[in-house]
Amino acid sequence: MKSARTFAQIEDDLKTAWQMHTAGRLAEAEAVYRAAVAEGHNSLSLAMLMAELLKNTDRGPEAVDWYRKAVQLAPAGLPIADGLGALLADLGRFDEAMEVLDRALLQTPKAPNILQARGNVLARMGRPAEGLEYLMRAVELAPRDWNIRAACGNALLQMRRFQDAEAQYRAGLALKPDDVSLLNSLGATCRWLGKLGEAERCFRRAIELAPDYPEALANLGGLLRHAGRIQEAKNLLRKALALRSPWPGIHSNLIFCLDFDGESSLKEQRAERQRWHLAIEKPLAQHRYRHRPSSDPDKRLRIGYVSADFRVHSASDMFGGVLLNHDLERHDVLLYSSTDDEDERTAAFAGHATAFHRVRGLSDEALAARIHDDRIDILVDLSGHSAGNRLPAFARKPAPVQVTAWGYATGTGLRTIDYFLADRRLVPEELRSQFSETIVELPCFLTYRPPAYLPAPGPLPMATRREVTFGCLNRLSKASDECLATWAALLRRVPNSRLILKCTSLADHNVRARIIKLFGTHGVQSYRLDLRQATSHEAHLLTYREIDIALDPFPHCGGTSTCEALMMGLPVVSLCGQVPVARNGYALLGAAGLEEWVAWDPDTYIAKAATLAKNPEQLSRLRRSLRELFSRSPIGDNAAYVRAVEALYRTIWMTHCKSGDFTPIG
Repeated sequence: MKSARTFAQIEDDLKTAWQMHTAGRLAEAEAVYRAAVAEGHNSLSLAMLMAELLKNTDRGPEAVDWYRKAVQLAPAGLPIADGLGALLADLGRFDEAMEVLDRALLQTPKAPNILQARGNVLARMGRPAEGLEYLMRAVELAPRDWNIRAACGNALLQMRRFQDAEAQYRAGLALKPDDVSLLNSLGATCRWLGKLGEAERCFRRAIELAPDYPEALANLGGLLRHAGRIQEAKNLLRKALALRSPWPGIHSNLIFCLDFDGESSLKEQRAERQRWHLAIEKPLAQHRYRHRPSSDPDKRLRIGYVSADFRVHSASDMFGGVLLNHDLERHDVLLYSSTDDEDERTAAFAGHATAFHRVRGLSDEALAARIHDDRIDILVDLSGHSAGNRLPAFARKPAPVQVTAWGYATGTGLRTIDYFLADRRLVPEELRSQFSETIVELPCFLTYRPPAYLPAPGPLPMATRREVTFGCLNRLSKASDECLATWAALLRRVPNSRLILKCTSLADHNVRARIIKLFGTHGVQSYRLDLRQATSHEAHLLTYREIDIALDPFPHCGGTSTCEALMMGLPVVSLCGQVPVARNGYALLGAAGLEEWVAWDPDTYIAKAATLAKNPEQLSRLRRSLRELFSRSPIGDNAAYVRAVEALYRTIWMTHCKSGDFTPIG
């Protein structure tokens, strides 16, 4: 009969199993750990090893039990509760995480790892400023801990204190120069600071050190998309997804990237959405909520809105007019905010809502549960596949009726989203079979609410400059090389003219050099280009006073920028394409009764802009009259638009009530 192993022998076997664990041989390692459990082995090392393995194999609730056991077995004063706190936060159990870490801090108030864990949890709860206090205390206690420096940088990045975040990441790299996660984080921060060349160097250095590091590949792809290098961006994003899938946020980034690709057809865009569905939505089918059909078509509707942009942002320029004009006497409006940087617009949204919930720190599963518990009738996605979206929560179908609208005018491809609010120009009848959502029409696919500080249009610039100034204040990533070549041809067509381009990426020397070189290739000298970087929004709007005629980029037309230009009295020349983002300009101009500025090919685009340039009297009249015309249109009349939205919500709710079906499972 085999004799029982000694404590020391089992501990030696656990050390060997840990080597298997770190080598990725998880099943073999688990077998050794379980054998020790079966023998009644009760040690801190076993509890920690079991907790780590269960966490690494997505068995979080079981891992929590083992982490708790480890904390109980730890000698007094040994601060090991950070792992338990972090895991509870991963599971969305923030109150439990804080309780565990607070108890640990009572026992070991100067433990840097516990202070760091508490700071991290607070940041994940959407309270990064509070978290930073704990993180800085941890830095004081362990100034040479690069990991704590990284955590400080992360909290500062969340607070949009980009220069301070950069300093922390650089301090971390001084301690660990070749750490790929620090290089990746520094690159992301440099991108926010407009240091695109330095950001690219950081990402490429991280990839050089770790060629299969998906985060750096994905971030470099996002950076190149921002710089207008779409084909390179697509390739990098696809490589990142090949290394890690499912990866909802990066897969959404790829889908978003395709919207900027002049060579991407609606069929290709739909195909990528189908891949998102297969990788992310379909596996969640068994976790969808089952909804009993309502028998009350006239009930007071509870409407939920989900966004990461409840702040001053171009997306909220488009949906803000709806949220701030809802009839709260007849509807309950609940906002679910993943917004990082709250501001005065956040406060305005929260002030005109039945409830405002900060959900950035919640997992998609926990968010879906919260929405379901709130008994939302109609849930509205305001992000689509743009940054900060919560589409995996929508995939769980937490509300009986789900809609996507305003923040992203392309459709999501999710089977669990029932409707896409658009209009007949944005999505004509012949394109609707390509969408998974049912297209329902509003007077226009968006409404626009100008800021209180919108300046007066001012006089026509060409009246004093004696030259025509064209301008585009959109992100340059929306303008393909064909678009830039078309603008160059327009400048050649109108000799006494110049072009103002203004966006964040133009702060980078390499981007400016690329633009100047491209226009030079097409025969336009650099002195005719006025390249400007981003400013405050108030200063941004004043730039329209220097422009006579606005040029809509393609293949991705503008949205908010088109509305701003029209409100500032500028005609906007737009090229209409086949996919929805290439039809934004047509939809907006058409809804405002200004279709004469829409072109269907580049030559006509040039001709229309050149014709306007020859008629200063017409441009002066437009300067004086466009704001009033636009304000009376379906886009500018927020109150009338919201009544149309509320009537549409009632219609689709009544359709749901008549269906008599449960939301399907699977």
